[in-house]
Amino acid sequence: AAKEAIAAAAQGPPVLERLMCAAAYLLPLAGALRSARPLTATFPELRHVCEPLMVLAGPLSSTMAIVAATSWLCYIVLDRNTVRWSYFMRYNCYQALLLGGLVSLLGLPCALAASGHAADATFRGAVTILPGGVLGGGSRKVGLAVLELLCGAWGLGIGVSAWAWSSGCCILGRFPDRIPAVSALADRHMR
Repeated sequence: AAKEAIAAAAQGPPVLERLMCAAAYLLPLAGALRSARPLTATFPELRHVCEPLMVLAGPLSSTMAIVAATSWLCYIVLDRNTVRWSYFMRYNCYQALLLGGLVSLLGLPCALAASGHAADATFRGAVTILPGGVLGGGSRKVGLAVLELLCGAWGLGIGVSAWAWSSGCCILGRFPDRIPAVSALADRHMR
């Protein structure tokens, strides 16, 4: 029995578990693609590059689907009594939740900028510190558009790179533990 346990540990997690963990990282990818909508609308070439990812994350394009996916991931992370989830599964689901939250926070300025008057009051101070020449004479609408594009680019970069790295590691049966701060927090919380 001990030899079988050692052989199972050497093989890594089961294939189904690997695929479920890779699927968990679709949550941050969907958030990144959602926050990058203004960016992909402005640059159609980028939209063409992102279309395969949009198809992949398509099932998580509605708010209800995101709530369901988040609930499922929370169940795996928080339930330690009903089902004995492996450490690999709990770690990856928790890390996917953290990355999804990070990408959502990056998308928050984009959502506020799109909402009009709330954005005007919220970002009045942030826009005035940006150089007026870059913003076309200090116009707040142009400043909000620039801020929206910057947040979209940042969110897209973080979301796509985190998804690609983490999903690849999960499929190979390895821990995606090289994401600064997020991996350390996931490891500390799951132990």
